[in-house]
Amino acid sequence: MKNVELAGLFKRIVAAVMDGLFAVFMFFLLVTYVTTPIANKASKYQQHVMDIYQQEIASHLYLLLQQNDNGDYVTVEVKDYVTKLENNSYKRIHDIYDIAQVTTDDYIRHLNYYYTVYLTGDISRVELPKEGSYDPIADGFVSPTWNVEIDGKLPKDIYTARYFNTTIMGLSPEGEENQSEYYAYPLKEGNPDYEGLPVVKEGVDADKVKEDIRKRVYIATKQLYESDYIASRQSEIRSIQLWTEIPVYVFVVGIVYVMFPLIFKNGETLGKLSLGIGIVSKNGYKAKKRQILFRSLVFLVEITFSLFIVGYGLTSFATLGVGCVIMMAVAVFTKSHQAPHDLAAMTVVADLKKSVFFESASEENKYEKQVNQNIENLNKYEPENPNIIQVGGTIIDERYKPKKEKKTKNKKNEK
Repeated sequence: MKNVELAGLFKRIVAAVMDGLFAVFMFFLLVTYVTTPIANKASKYQQHVMDIYQQEIASHLYLLLQQNDNGDYVTVEVKDYVTKLENNSYKRIHDIYDIAQVTTDDYIRHLNYYYTVYLTGDISRVELPKEGSYDPIADGFVSPTWNVEIDGKLPKDIYTARYFNTTIMGLSPEGEENQSEYYAYPLKEGNPDYEGLPVVKEGVDADKVKEDIRKRVYIATKQLYESDYIASRQSEIRSIQLWTEIPVYVFVVGIVYVMFPLIFKNGETLGKLSLGIGIVSKNGYKAKKRQILFRSLVFLVEITFSLFIVGYGLTSFATLGVGCVIMMAVAVFTKSHQAPHDLAAMTVVADLKKSVFFESASEENKYEKQVNQNIENLNKYEPENPNIIQVGGTIIDERYKPKKEKKTKNKKNEK
């Protein structure tokens, strides 16, 4: 590499960042406006979405999970599938609360419903719509695992009203003095009703009570979305999205990291082209197309491995960053600052503005022979007339210079 100046690491990093930003922009543009609308219309996708929506409604937690401007415990994002799915027959069954209008009593009531009705399948306390037939179990509005045994017991034997009051709401068991800071048992004929819905104690801070109950709703919501039924459907939805994103990923990286280097003269990407750096063979000659292609393919393997290393796919940008750091570390510590894909393809990244290189060794030899021949011819040159010095097309000799005419003043004429 006699006349090849290696590109600085700073320029290489800037070029890589520019290429990465361009690729990410293209990817999200295509995903947002092309593949996502296609995926949303897939029948299997819509069915999984509806299955999740049914369970959200069935749990009664959905009513408490509308976006909260305060940013506290009810900001768990639940997508509004009602507006996304046309002709939703379940839209008429439940009214969605405005979060600003949800009271502490609403929280308690719906949280109690989740534990004592949804998880147990006990629909004896379900208030059915007055119009039309409605079977919560047949219509999928009760937990699909309500009849699955837990430690040898059915949920209805575990998630009782007393369990809810003591374990979820923190009230003291029957026969003990209530130690709860915010809640108390309701009174029934003057006595505590240990199976009734808890009420808020008088005189406590209303904001602190609402914050406390939202924490409990958050815990229940986390449990709901981690259930096998919903988690499996969310996984299926993600798989459908992923399989629509993979072709976009292949298309984008193919354009940015394969097509551009093959089109441009010295294997440049857009970032390299803008900074005047490019790919040169390690032996100091112009990189061949097959070298550039092999280098690009190895680079794509490195990037793809970084993305999929944790098995989550195209959103693993943290692992992508780790992969890029490893590649850059290799470039820093190798003699010619070669990244792994450069080592594999036997190429280097050169500063094209400061480098001179040939297509091949034969081209370089041909050029050197011509230069040596010109020097030899120049040394052998003898002018026909030794008194004449010829520089280019100009003859320089004092004897052959045209004489300047002397200007003489005609005094007579002046007079």
